[in-house]
Amino acid sequence: MNLKTPEELISEIEKSRLKNVYILIGEDDGRKKEIIESLKEKLKSDFDIVHHHPDNQSIEFIMSDLFTPPLFSQKRIVILHRFEKIEQKYRNELNSYFLKPSL
Repeated sequence: MNLKTPEELISEIEKSRLKNVYILIGEDDGRKKEIIESLKEKLKSDFDIVHHHPDNQSIEFIMSDLFTPPLFSQKRIVILHRFEKIEQKYRNELNSYFLKPSL
């Protein structure tokens, strides 16, 4: 995993160097929102942005969204809130996807 500062991420996004997976960690929710907003601006399609909250959605539903191709953009944003709330066995499944995303 290649760790970057929020400033480095935003700079890459602004230059259209989009990655398949971003994992945003840390306490600063404001910086996370700033990075997500930068991604949204590049995407230019609200149809290709989905939010998941693991405490009220199944892992199957989340995985389905990860494998769904974008509709109106080149990329799709799947935002998974509170990753730490997911059961360990499902975290392992998601981590496998993150290491080798399909899209």
